[in-house]
Amino acid sequence: MPLLQFATVLRGIVTGANEFFFMTTARATELEIPREFLKRAIGRTRDLTGDEITEETLYELDKRGRPTQLLSLDDRPLTFFHRLCKSNSPRRSRGLPKRVLLSTRNPWYKMETRSVPPILFAYLGRRNIRFIRNLAGALPLTCFLCVYPRQKR
Repeated sequence: MPLLQFATVLRGIVTGANEFFFMTTARATELEIPREFLKRAIGRTRDLTGDEITEETLYELDKRGRPTQLLSLDDRPLTFFHRLCKSNSPRRSRGLPKRVLLSTRNPWYKMETRSVPPILFAYLGRRNIRFIRNLAGALPLTCFLCVYPRQKR
């Protein structure tokens, strides 16, 4: 039976500029980004060695300096946003609004949204494809698929 009979499957979040929107907890703190604009996320299949992602997994990634925070902005005017752009090196933030994907968003910094999937499917990476239980409630970036099991009625 096809998976789609049991679950809805969507690709993970495409940021359009991971170097700007996906960061370490330390960097988010340094930039004084309000907590309401940060979401826990996972960006690389090789950052997950097992078949589960837990709070401990994210904590260990943070300790190793791996990004686990997704800057998830909406379309509200943001008082801290100009500071954020200035504090990122000009090389990192220059030209972002003109990037192909970002130029289609209004405003360009508004992030796509996904509900937290209970299961991730790792299909891009050096390891075999695998399903990963998302016990940490992390949002996956595009190297994962989001698997949402259908509820029995």
